[in-house]
Amino acid sequence: MRLIGILLTAAFCGVTVGAAIAYVETRPSAGPPVQPLVRSTDTAAAGAGPRVEVVGGTTYNFGTMQRGTTKSHEFTFRNVGQAPLTLRVLSTTCKCTVGDVPNAPVPPGASVQVRLEWSAVTNMGEYRQSAAIETNDPLQSRVNLSVEGSVTEASGIYPPELIFDKVTAGETRSADVY
Repeated sequence: MRLIGILLTAAFCGVTVGAAIAYVETRPSAGPPVQPLVRSTDTAAAGAGPRVEVVGGTTYNFGTMQRGTTKSHEFTFRNVGQAPLTLRVLSTTCKCTVGDVPNAPVPPGASVQVRLEWSAVTNMGEYRQSAAIETNDPLQSRVNLSVEGSVTEASGIYPPELIFDKVTAGETRSADVY
């Protein structure tokens, strides 16, 4: 009798788990995403406002950098809108520095440079660092700038450690490294 109870419990659990998996795999779709309604006054306001354009893109590749060096790149922000554009640093990753962000609004048709500087103090390998710039462009209130590349050592030891077995306190040992 106890064996039948165990078998029925196992069968019930199996059916329940199977039904849950089937539901997750084939659950009804919510349908296509709903697009927000845009009023004609919003569209007109967006066309008459500031519009930001980053000339040459928002990502720059520094290529290979030696550890301990610093490089910078100037991104060109152009106001292609009809009203003055404002820029403000929102955030940066811990190793990125943003400089030369203008305090004055950028007039329509004008361009400004925003410098992003990165110091290669990380371990060897690939990196990607970024900074977020806030704008008053109603269609693009945030621009993410990125710098990427790889860090190498000018010189190094491989393996990165030397192990001296059985050295006691006060004893000296030496080794040749080639």
